[in-house]
Amino acid sequence: MPVLLQVSAEELEEALSQLFSNSEILEARCLAAKQAFQTLSSGIVANVWNQLNFNVLRQALC
Repeated sequence: MPVLLQVSAEELEEALSQLFSNSEILEARCLAAKQAFQTLSSGIVANVWNQLNFNVLRQALC
């Protein structure tokens, strides 16, 4: 299961070294990043749509 990795500045060098030395870890982290991006993006789009619907479309129809 892909997992995002959050590291401090001190841990960054070691984390990057692990990513670039192990292709399986790199692939898993890339997949996790893509999934996180898609989840956040869809949430943002849904929120914008709900705001438009509530503030613009409902008032135009009433």
